Amino acid sequence: MIHNFDDFNYLEINLINKFSSKDKKLNLDNNLSVIDINWSEIEFNKILLKFINKYKLKPFEKKFRILQHYDTKLIYNINDNKYTANKQYFVSNNNNDNYILIKYQKENIPPVNFPSTRDINDMYYVNKVIFKVTNRIYINFELKKKIDTSRIFRRIYINLNNDKKNLDNNDVNEKLDESIKYFN
Repeated sequence: MIHNFDDFNYLEINLINKFSSKDKKLNLDNNLSVIDINWSEIEFNKILLKFINKYKLKPFEKKFRILQHYDTKLIYNINDNKYTANKQYFVSNNNNDNYILIKYQKENIPPVNFPSTRDINDMYYVNKVIFKVTNRIYINFELKKKIDTSRIFRRIYINLNNDKKNLDNNDVNEKLDESIKYFN
């Protein structure tokens, strides 16, 4: 699955809704297409309940309010009443009919380094139900509510925190493959 673990420290594997995404692939021009990873409420809830009942992993919930200014995010963790900030840079992506794999370099920064500006690119609330697969791999069921439009987006993704360099890459790939198979 992943051959080079040295070029990223954060990975997301966004699952594609096989039933609705066929119709939602948008061609913007000859070389670029957008794949809608938003799940309908019915499909999202059905998969979440099936996942909980079938795999018996213990979930936990997190709620956030996020302000984004270009590649910098100010994240207010509603559960813990704490602020964090980070910059996230795109490294590469790969996709197939089932998922989109995206590698990032994520850099934590002090919250005071978030710009004092009214030029905010995005504001939203996030509510996640998270299942821990390993200490580094998590399965996320995420609801994102845009603050300006109140639109709700749903996505299902697996994330890998790759901040340690002495990991067994074969084991990590096996666990990621197992996590993807939960949804087949």
